[in-house]
Amino acid sequence: MSESMAVGAVIDEQDLRAAARRWWVLALIGAVTAVLGVVVIIRPVAGEFALALFIAAGFIISGLGDLVTAGRWPRMWVPVVWGLLSLAAGIVTIVWPGITLEILAVIIGLMLIVRGVIAAMGAMVDKPHGWGVWLIIGLVEVAVGVAAIAWPDITILIVAIIIGIDLLIAGLAELAVAFQLRALR
Repeated sequence: MSESMAVGAVIDEQDLRAAARRWWVLALIGAVTAVLGVVVIIRPVAGEFALALFIAAGFIISGLGDLVTAGRWPRMWVPVVWGLLSLAAGIVTIVWPGITLEILAVIIGLMLIVRGVIAAMGAMVDKPHGWGVWLIIGLVEVAVGVAAIAWPDITILIVAIIIGIDLLIAGLAELAVAFQLRALR
């Protein structure tokens, strides 16, 4: 393989040179992403609000998409109703972001409980190699799921911090790629 690899995708030499000329765009995006990550880690409550806005945007974009493509359905009322419900959910999320985040915490908690029960039951029934470890993991997931439901504010705070860490790492990776591209100019 040549050095024409960028983030796991093979690109031709001309595309690589064009990307190298615009290295600074990726560096700017990486820097902004990393700074956002640091801000969310330091001020996770701001991250919680941003998370609610992302959820709201998803509902609104999805709802508009459903309304725009409703004509392709044999029963047009189905995507229209779903689209209007999605738009309403997006508006509710913007107006009352805390409610959305509490529901998200409950969904996370329920997912952990279900995963934990399945892991624990699988460990006890199938007794795979290391079944005791899988049993413990399942029981821990159930306990964390119950805690996520019992304390939704802490759950969302932790999710916001994890998102902040993810943003920081992604931003640093974008910066690294940008400077690799700069070296190719």
